[in-house]
Amino acid sequence: MVEKKKPSWEDQFEEKMKEVEARLEEIGKKVEEKGEVFGKRVEEKAKTFEKKIDAKDHGHHLFWGIVLLAIGFVWLGNNLDWFRYDIPWVPVGLIAGGIYLILRNWEKDETGKEDNSQKKG
Repeated sequence: MVEKKKPSWEDQFEEKMKEVEARLEEIGKKVEEKGEVFGKRVEEKAKTFEKKIDAKDHGHHLFWGIVLLAIGFVWLGNNLDWFRYDIPWVPVGLIAGGIYLILRNWEKDETGKEDNSQKKG
């Protein structure tokens, strides 16, 4: 009966390293594929965001949203004794209104509404 020779620890180590390298290559390919998909999605979002900024109507809502947020934070500062005014609940309402306008601006294209650039051209 011929006994099969056990591989040495170096041979076993070498075999495991080859398996690890193969697995790492496989993972690298998957990461590269996912990165390409992610890059395309980011590029699409950047294009839609650019369209939103270019549209005059969107800029109008964005401007007023930021103005309301700024006024709301000033009045909130009053409640925190940064400033002194006597209107306690107005800051919360203004901040909520500003956030609403900004979110409405960003989500306008996602809800299926046409933007101004599509209506004109």
